[in-house]
Amino acid sequence: GTGNVFSIKNKQVIEVLLVKTDKSSPYTLPKIRCDDEIDDKSHKKVMKSVCYDYEDVSTTENENVNKLIDAACGEQYKLIYKGYFDDTVNTDNAWVEVHVSNIHIDGSLSTTPPSKGKDVEEVTWTMLNKKAALRQNDAWLLKITCNKLQCYNPWRGEVLI
Repeated sequence: GTGNVFSIKNKQVIEVLLVKTDKSSPYTLPKIRCDDEIDDKSHKKVMKSVCYDYEDVSTTENENVNKLIDAACGEQYKLIYKGYFDDTVNTDNAWVEVHVSNIHIDGSLSTTPPSKGKDVEEVTWTMLNKKAALRQNDAWLLKITCNKLQCYNPWRGEVLI
């Protein structure tokens, strides 16, 4: 998802949510495995799984987190890319397909550091005023996201001076 949008030298610069699963790995985009059909609520499942360790909280806290995510994400999202994803786990008989959507996150979720979910080392908001240190495939997804959103794209060779 994207959080705040900044204007630097008359260019729109977005902020994205990035995740680390362990200290030695590079940042990645938030993701989960979906065995079911992807629907309008899938992006909320991703937010909840990477930003909250909801298995260790009370039912009331869990409901509060759901309300916070519902308010922050809204119902609108923009499809960025859907299809084959070049990944190291791909084989001749099995491969990764992705459904990449952009959700603009409003409210307190976009202005406060998110907490981390289960099996997540770190979650952070990162401004894309320069290339982020990511896996190459995730950088490719952010490049096409910046193109579709018509905002500053550090992978296109632009300079913010």
